Amino acid sequence: MYLNKHIFNKTNLSLIILLLIFSFLSCSKSASITMGGITKTTVTLPPPTAFSIGGVTGGADHVADDLLSDGLIPTISWTDSNNETGYKITIYEDDQTTIKCTTVTLPQNITQTTFSTCPLTTGQAYTIKISAINGALEVDATNNMFSFNLQSSLSVIDGSINENDGTGLASITILLANTSDSDVSVEWQTNDLSALSSGTFADYTSSSGTATILSGATSTTVDIAIINDSYDEPNQTFTLDISNPVNATITKASGTITIIDDDGTPSLSVIDGSINEDDATGLMSVTIQLSNPSSNNITVEWQTNDLSALSSGTFADYTSSSGTATILAGATTATVDVNIINDTYDEPDQTFNLNIATPTNATLTKAAGVVTIIDDDLAPGLSVIDNSINEDDAAGLVNIAIQLDSISEQDVSVEWQTNDLSALSSGTFADYTSSSGTATILAGATTATVDVNIINDTYDEPDQTFNLN
Repeated sequence: MYLNKHIFNKTNLSLIILLLIFSFLSCSKSASITMGGITKTTVTLPPPTAFSIGGVTGGADHVADDLLSDGLIPTISWTDSNNETGYKITIYEDDQTTIKCTTVTLPQNITQTTFSTCPLTTGQAYTIKISAINGALEVDATNNMFSFNLQSSLSVIDGSINENDGTGLASITILLANTSDSDVSVEWQTNDLSALSSGTFADYTSSSGTATILSGATSTTVDIAIINDSYDEPNQTFTLDISNPVNATITKASGTITIIDDDGTPSLSVIDGSINEDDATGLMSVTIQLSNPSSNNITVEWQTNDLSALSSGTFADYTSSSGTATILAGATTATVDVNIINDTYDEPDQTFNLNIATPTNATLTKAAGVVTIIDDDLAPGLSVIDNSINEDDAAGLVNIAIQLDSISEQDVSVEWQTNDLSALSSGTFADYTSSSGTATILAGATTATVDVNIINDTYDEPDQTFNLN
């Protein structure tokens, strides 16, 4: 540039030089000034100062700088450089060569930008290059190329399994929303809901571990051992929960697994039984039995009912009773105690029923049990009681008693027959009428009488006798 030396003095020259320097700072590395063909001055532009990439985030997600959550728009930040007039930003594929997003040029003093239109793929890795520029000068960030992953998300899939499944294993799927350039790992742990992992009613085996989804894959499975018990129970559930993922985020951290019960509703039966009447306890324990155990308590109402054994009156054999029996979860029986009356009556073995009805958590197979009371009393003995009568007794009948030595609960019968001793039952000197028959002593009584006709003759004779056998 040439200037007429006649139109400026030293003061004007200084101002012109300053203006020329500022006009060239933004467009060249140096500026040359020639004055009258004699003086030449060169000004060199300062390079941008060092800066670094701060990180990549998913906006409001606030995840670690080099990890992005599924579906969020990446925001890139960096420290400010001095002497820059702007920045150039480029996002590359993981090969650090292929440009994924068109280079973005930003004005100076900007320290972050959001790539709202950059079509990044979930699960893929990328790198960022940022350069600060001043004219033709470019200074790269100290940590180029900066890598980040747009992470895919993990979910645990709900599932179910039949309790009697042949494998004995529930395979639970952990799903990755999209493939990842890196292996994805996550910790997992089972947790009880209604299904239990320990104790008498354990339904599955408690487990934990780390699951890995290999690069390029979208799922893995975790196998949990299922216990095929014999207890009737409702369908039951447990969860598989995931945490602490690597190279992924979590969308659904818990999956519910349902174990479908294969054991039918148990059925109840009353077991027949017997007891000696003179049993020392005085109690008959009647068993109510369940066909197979249940994880639920089983209840059933019960009631005694007379058959040949009686629960009231003179000949009562037991005490009428009723109630509710409970078979606890895991058990198969309950007993009901009925009071037995040890009487002194001779009687046959006798029976009563214990009936059940209105069960909960069970059905009825045999609703009545027969209980036999085995009699311990000997058959009573019979005796014919001696008697006498005046020959001229107005009734003309002698009453002969047949007597039991103890009461019987049943009618006792016996045949009888008169037999002559000194008294005669026929001929001229007949004293009585020969007789025979069957005598009955009713239940609860101890005697019966037999009437024999006496003949009031006019012969003088000694006292005379006959037998009743």
